[in-house]
Amino acid sequence: VYLLHIVINVGMVTGMLPVIGLPLPFLSYGGSAMIANTALLAIVLNTHMRRDDLSIYGY
Repeated sequence: VYLLHIVINVGMVTGMLPVIGLPLPFLSYGGSAMIANTALLAIVLNTHMRRDDLSIYGY
């Protein structure tokens, strides 16, 4: 998801893609985008941190 946003932003800056209102993750100033990116990162980090806990149940 983040790589796609970066590629689209680079395309907009270079003029290869039309300019749309897509914020750059963790760099653009936008309240709802920052909350969504932080929540997604928290979910990924929480899952990564707890991956060993699931191994005792055989999953």
